[in-house]
Amino acid sequence: MNISAQYANALHQIPRIDWESLLYNLEEIITNTHFREVLNAPYIPPNSLAELVNACFGNLNQKQKNFIYLLAKNNRLSDVRKIRKAYQQMQRVKKNQQLVTITTAKQATPAQKKMLESYAQKHVHKKKTPLFRYRESESIIGGFILNINDYTINQSVAKRLSYIREHIQGDHSWQHS
Repeated sequence: MNISAQYANALHQIPRIDWESLLYNLEEIITNTHFREVLNAPYIPPNSLAELVNACFGNLNQKQKNFIYLLAKNNRLSDVRKIRKAYQQMQRVKKNQQLVTITTAKQATPAQKKMLESYAQKHVHKKKTPLFRYRESESIIGGFILNINDYTINQSVAKRLSYIREHIQGDHSWQHS
């Protein structure tokens, strides 16, 4: 188990605290350009760094403050994104959910979402509840890309154009001299 998963597992075992929101907000702070400069400054002691982060939140309980101090002390504040992702994965396992990421060129309409989710449902493990996440990427031009764990279904226009281009430019055995 990697270090991010170890932190996530520790949080997962402390109930009744909204760790996911804390991690998300902590990630927002940590990725701020100005804060990155402070984070990378070698002369700022960990307790001062933890106090600065805690001050950004304002109202944290002692366990949340302890967690932030531990991250600062162990020089792990920059790992918050990995910890959040590991924590979210543990939560999905606990809730018997499967993450399904659907990428479209533009924001999908409700009718498109219904169609895409119905299609994706056929590829999700029968005993799991799909958790749909949508992303947009103009680079796919049109169509969609469906990601379920390590399984990808690419039905994008960009992929089809690439396939056509490769076959036009490629050296094919069916060609005669």
